[in-house]
Amino acid sequence: MSDEQLRQRALKALMFDSLDTAEKITGKSYADDAETIQLGFTCLQQNKMRKRAILAEIGDTHAGIFWNDFLKIIFDLGFKIIQSKRSIEEREDGIVVSPTNVIAAHPEKKLLICANSYVPTDPQKNQIIGSGKIYGSIDVSGLREGFDWYQFLGQISFSFYGDKMQFYFGVNEALVTRLQLVETTAPLCNWPNDEEPTMLYGLLEDKIPDLPDWVKEFMGTRKEK
Repeated sequence: MSDEQLRQRALKALMFDSLDTAEKITGKSYADDAETIQLGFTCLQQNKMRKRAILAEIGDTHAGIFWNDFLKIIFDLGFKIIQSKRSIEEREDGIVVSPTNVIAAHPEKKLLICANSYVPTDPQKNQIIGSGKIYGSIDVSGLREGFDWYQFLGQISFSFYGDKMQFYFGVNEALVTRLQLVETTAPLCNWPNDEEPTMLYGLLEDKIPDLPDWVKEFMGTRKEK
């Protein structure tokens, strides 16, 4: 099976609705039937394993990916690490861990990634991806009106500013595949610079002062006087 066929299978797995599938099998609403809920949970677990296997095979991000493998993927995509810090945290069980927090930016594609690692309680185990998001802006002037981004990419947040759309989505699963979809649909561009703070400016405001000027420039933020 080619990488493209695997990517299509990965996208299908990403958009999979376990409860809808269960309802079609039983013919009953999950709201009224415990068997349908249980079947939906089983379908969900099976899809998780299938999705992880496919994404790992095509070299994309997936649940539980090792932190170093995640970093290699974003390096291969052309991102530059502009900030990397380790924090000290104490969990509820009293175990002290030190996850890694990174900010990476892409100078040509005007993209920003903020992500952190998860440190297993077993110190002999490798750090894995914890959470993270990719932020960017595209020119949507060439897209038809009413384009359904949720149907296209699944879990994505976005906001429009004239002919530009700011967006962000999780990096934990299918980062490469989803980013390719975005790039082939509309051109990436500098972020909008409205008089009022934009969606992403509000989300990233606390990080902006520590970012390099070349990142602030494509983000549309004004340098401090």
